[in-house]
Amino acid sequence: MKRSLLSKGSLKNNFMDLRYQIDNIFPTPIYTSTVNVGEDVLAEIQNLNYSRAQEEADKVLISEEQQILDKPFFAEYKSEIDKHMHNFYYNVLGFSKQNYLEMVNSWVVKSLPDNESVYHLHKNSIFSGVWYISVPENSGNISFTPNNVYDKEIISLFMPKIETVNEYNTRLCVFHAQKSILILFPSVLNHKVELNQSNNPRISIAFNYFLKGKFDYPTAILSI
Repeated sequence: MKRSLLSKGSLKNNFMDLRYQIDNIFPTPIYTSTVNVGEDVLAEIQNLNYSRAQEEADKVLISEEQQILDKPFFAEYKSEIDKHMHNFYYNVLGFSKQNYLEMVNSWVVKSLPDNESVYHLHKNSIFSGVWYISVPENSGNISFTPNNVYDKEIISLFMPKIETVNEYNTRLCVFHAQKSILILFPSVLNHKVELNQSNNPRISIAFNYFLKGKFDYPTAILSI
């Protein structure tokens, strides 16, 4: 990775004359785009059976159908989501085409008024995503919180007072939920559905991808 040239700091007061550089290493990538939702999508998922994601009555509902995007109706939508996932994996992240990503499951998430989820990550998955179908105003965004070693040992343990919130000290990143928005992210990243403060349900489709193929790293050869 090529490092930038030293640049003059922008801190106030006695730090104005310092010259320094900041290198952002090991960033967490989140990919956003759009996959337009057709007018008939809501009708297609309207009559699905749902159960609570958690035991509590105020948690979001998830469809009992766990392969919703494999249905023939969603073939074109799934193909477009796959294209974005492949662009993210091969072009943005720079991985080899020796391995390929396969969508392994997909389900509808229904957040009724006063519903939300707890922070969670997705097990048995490499990348996850959400595609927003219907998003009434104030029906809840998606928020991410860090779960890396630096955060746990410094920010979480001691919680020093923050003077200016920035990407280095924040514990929360919120993405605005809108109809047709697609968000892809590493499955290990903690996230939650925020509280639905509207009078109508918010509908989205969530999904997971897993890597397939041959992994020929020395001492760790594997075929899936």
